[in-house]
Amino acid sequence: MKETGLSSTGSAETSDDEQILSQFLTAVKESGFVLDLVNNGSGESPAWVGYWTFRGSSFEGFRQPPDQPDLPPAVLLACAALLQNEWCRARLPGLER
Repeated sequence: MKETGLSSTGSAETSDDEQILSQFLTAVKESGFVLDLVNNGSGESPAWVGYWTFRGSSFEGFRQPPDQPDLPPAVLLACAALLQNEWCRARLPGLER
């Protein structure tokens, strides 16, 4: 799995947005979701996309967000896609409906 690139320094310079995303990724991981980031492009022209697994299983038919040239927006869009999916939301504490 590729690092999210959200807190590359691990210092106090981490933005509030990065902290929120990091906390979200930690919370969903405790529920069984893991985000894998893949560069479908190249080093010169990256195209990042996030793929979720749930307790080791990948999803069939899960709508993926479009590729992004930068890593942080790819992480954010992947998190949004997870939250938009009713099945996934039902497995996240506090978000079941």
